[in-house]
Amino acid sequence: MGRRDGRSPVESLIPDAMPPQSVSSPDPDGSVRCVIFSKDRPLQLDATLRSLDVNCDDIGTTDIRVLYIASTPSYSAYYRVLGNEHPGVTLHRESDFKTDLVRLVEGSTYVLFLVDDTLIVGPLSAGVAIRALEEDEQCLGFSFRLGRNTTYCYTLDKAQRPPPFEQLGAGVHAFDWTDAEHDFGYPLEVSSSLYRTADVLPLLQTLDYQNPNTLESALAQHADSFRETRPRLACYARSVALSVPANLVQRTWTNRIDGNPALTAKALADAYAHGQRLDVGRYQGVVANACHQELEFFFTRRSNVPTVSVVIPCFGQAEYLPEAVASVVAQTFTDWELVIVD
Repeated sequence: MGRRDGRSPVESLIPDAMPPQSVSSPDPDGSVRCVIFSKDRPLQLDATLRSLDVNCDDIGTTDIRVLYIASTPSYSAYYRVLGNEHPGVTLHRESDFKTDLVRLVEGSTYVLFLVDDTLIVGPLSAGVAIRALEEDEQCLGFSFRLGRNTTYCYTLDKAQRPPPFEQLGAGVHAFDWTDAEHDFGYPLEVSSSLYRTADVLPLLQTLDYQNPNTLESALAQHADSFRETRPRLACYARSVALSVPANLVQRTWTNRIDGNPALTAKALADAYAHGQRLDVGRYQGVVANACHQELEFFFTRRSNVPTVSVVIPCFGQAEYLPEAVASVVAQTFTDWELVIVD
């Protein structure tokens, strides 16, 4: 249904004037590991990475690792393309989820968890988050998905009351998660929060889990172990990250999703293979009322330069040319050009 003011559903979430979030602060430690979980969603992961690059003012100090599963050779090819398009990001194909995750987190001082359906929609700074944790030792973590605006819990389909906030600094607040509702009372999560590695690594090493969903469930069951020592969470006054529940790629839980048949993982992967990308600029400044927000998908095309140029030199043996061309056409990867040199 169209809006009377002519704005799209996404544009209606963008305020006319955007208040400042916080003053940038350098990473005082330089050891921030960003771990992003992904399965069969290259287009959505690409949007996560590009929105992070646009909005994180100290992205250059963050070591970004993607722990991914590709369930078919086609998805494997798409992740290789994504690696080429994001050379500053290290991709790790999952072998054993728990072992791989522990190795990725070890050696860091802080860890930022993201998932491949997360969009960063406003300015953020890892340094600001770290400063908040350093100045308030009772803060368990810094949530980028929570703020005064997140008054609805999408997963439970319920309204949620924001807790009392205490200002820590310019645009940064803290609250008591031990007595908070729904998302505000869920302090350990993997979609868009930063933690001290010393706090979460022992849990990663000892808990029983097999994938991001069971990991988050296991973490939630052990949140009470921090109730006395770290009863607070920090966040921006307004959330700067949200998850777009367009499709389901895991079978552990039957999570609530948009259900639009045009947004299945396969449909979006096919779009990615044909050069489509999410237009992350269209989501800049979105103020969601929940940590999960169904959004219209806006696409843009990547550069006209193909990812792969296939060159076939041909001299005096034209009879082999049809077979050579057919072998290129028959592959699953699509973002290529074929150059035949006579």
